[in-house]
Amino acid sequence: MAYMNAGREGSMSINLYYEDHGHGHHGDAETIVLIHGGPLDSCVWERQIAALVESGHRVLVYDRRGFGKSSKPDAGYDFDTLAQDLHRLLRACSVNRAMLVGFGSGAGDVLRYLGTYGDDRVSKAALISPLLPFLLATVNDPDTRDAGTFSPVEGRSGTPRVGMPPDFLHNAYNLNVWSGSPVDDAPLQAQWLAALAVYPLTMNACVEQLQTDFRDDLRRIAMPVLVIHGSEDKVLPIDRAAVMEQFSCANAVRVDSAPHGLIWSHAELVNKALRDFCRDS
Repeated sequence: MAYMNAGREGSMSINLYYEDHGHGHHGDAETIVLIHGGPLDSCVWERQIAALVESGHRVLVYDRRGFGKSSKPDAGYDFDTLAQDLHRLLRACSVNRAMLVGFGSGAGDVLRYLGTYGDDRVSKAALISPLLPFLLATVNDPDTRDAGTFSPVEGRSGTPRVGMPPDFLHNAYNLNVWSGSPVDDAPLQAQWLAALAVYPLTMNACVEQLQTDFRDDLRRIAMPVLVIHGSEDKVLPIDRAAVMEQFSCANAVRVDSAPHGLIWSHAELVNKALRDFCRDS
């Protein structure tokens, strides 16, 4: 475990917590960088780290600013800044050939990184249960989601948050649908505690940033992209055909019956898809 300085916000020095797995064993092997979404932290990738290291990859995970063990400033939660944090981390860790993997809102960091920095230090990307290119309904995109979808979360962000994490996890794993969940109590408890630790202003700012328009970023992406999504995602459901139209070079893996949190509930299928994409693209 280590920390990387990502600059300052006002008088606060921003330090990002990260873990670098498999570097000593795999040398110049392709690095897989795992980027979590909110309201969780890098602990959500536990079921991917060992599997990807065992398959011969260096794996870099970190807590985005405002989450987990990283600094929690009052500002800097726009995707331009989050992408800059990621770029600084890649440079600090001497990563020159990476696959970026973003989960949930972490996919926004990946899209903005690729739209801003292109192929600098990156050769491919994967988006898991990702944000849509543009969540807000518009005249030209009537099928995108309305801003009111996120107001319940935003409304709670400045108040006691004891109720919000269980609600999010309940929806993330479709616990109201499945008679038995493949996610047991231990990881649910760990993720609930991680969500509770999120700074209130962080959560509020991150919800606001879910309205970011990534369509210009998508038009700039020219590298292989993998999209993995669950057919029963209740948090960020996507229309596969509509999303694929936005990419010029994407592959899609649809995991039947999988919820939003499929990196835990269907980890083996997700890990296989990532390994296959690394090998074949």
